[in-house]
Amino acid sequence: MPGVCNDEKNGLALLLIPLFSIIFPVFAGERTIPVDMFLMIDKSLSMEEPGKFETMHTWVQEQLLGQMLIEGDWITLYSFYGKPDHLLTLTIAGEADRAKIIQVFNSIEPDGRFTDIGLALDTLKDALKQRGENDRYKIMLLLTDLRQEAPGHRGMPVSLIHLKALISHRRGL
Repeated sequence: MPGVCNDEKNGLALLLIPLFSIIFPVFAGERTIPVDMFLMIDKSLSMEEPGKFETMHTWVQEQLLGQMLIEGDWITLYSFYGKPDHLLTLTIAGEADRAKIIQVFNSIEPDGRFTDIGLALDTLKDALKQRGENDRYKIMLLLTDLRQEAPGHRGMPVSLIHLKALISHRRGL
């Protein structure tokens, strides 16, 4: 990913791998406890660079939607660039729901002029509050290239600074 050094990419992967190993065992069929999933997809123009959007798109369709989600999982899907757009919320009850998620996901195109990662994180935080406590695991996935280009902002938003600090801390830097 341009603009993100290998150390940061490795750090982000180190954060996600333990999460997925706890929530999603090697075989998704083994998981029987439904989760609440909050999925935020970066659709800024920087995601249009070769390999970025296609790779993310393939992973979401094949791995996340195709293998990891189970019946009973609740999912809310957003796309973002300068502002987040709520696209879908549903509880998976069967293949028709998976097909609906894929249809909505396939409609996302990298066409946004800016990338406001801080606003995306704030939107996920608000969605989590709205969902409320229900004794289910909460999974929040922000899929981005970490290129921050928010309109009217100088530098990174506080939320992104905290994310980078967490990555550095997990790596022992």
